[in-house]
Amino acid sequence: MGVIYYAAPEQYIAYDPKMVRSKNPTLDIFSFGQLAYFCLTNRDPDPLRIEDNCNVLSQKLANSCAVSAISKIIDLYRECTRFDAAERIQTFAEVLARVVDIRQELTHSDVNAHIELDEYANELIFQMNRGVSQSVDGHTFVSASGNWQVTFDWREQQRKRNSLMVLNLHVQPTRRVALQNISNDKMRRVLNQRIDNCLNVYGNRAQRHPGQKGEFEFYVDWHPEAMTRTSVLELCRMLQDVFSSLDSI
Repeated sequence: MGVIYYAAPEQYIAYDPKMVRSKNPTLDIFSFGQLAYFCLTNRDPDPLRIEDNCNVLSQKLANSCAVSAISKIIDLYRECTRFDAAERIQTFAEVLARVVDIRQELTHSDVNAHIELDEYANELIFQMNRGVSQSVDGHTFVSASGNWQVTFDWREQQRKRNSLMVLNLHVQPTRRVALQNISNDKMRRVLNQRIDNCLNVYGNRAQRHPGQKGEFEFYVDWHPEAMTRTSVLELCRMLQDVFSSLDSI
């Protein structure tokens, strides 16, 4: 049967000696999926926690290629390793076709290639969640610490004769924000200064706007220099710096 990590569930859960000699391709397809996981992550998969494996795989690939390619890789892995053999990919011809499609996707994945608005948004969510699905909807994600929730949308902005798309990010705490022995007004000034220190690095590409009176919140307008994955990764670094600065108080 080989190492149990790479054996299909039906080979060891309800052990049947005939299954060991079975020529059913779904057995080898399961093993292929697990071997592919090992090749991409350099660690053994958990044979019974496929979704956990998918999250690890996503995190491992997060900065290496576009989210569209990562999604196809994870979909292939998930469909090769279904617990029920009848729900797996049934032939290696289909596996090969999917691998060829992924190869094409990777070949044409250029971090400086133009991407559309929805691709930019998907890449942002994927990178900020490190590949783990935590979003409430298509335009919301939570910081790594869990302390900040970000909701965003695209807005059209007129500049002279040109129309530009600006990403407006609304940042709210997921818990009450307070500093011991410091008034709310002073706390706001301290937090806003920390935010501005992080944004100043990016010049006029990032501007903070105050939130409404009451609970601490703020808005950031992000002006992409170009609609590329490089721009998304730059935005992610900025947000991570902001959250790290706020969480360190």
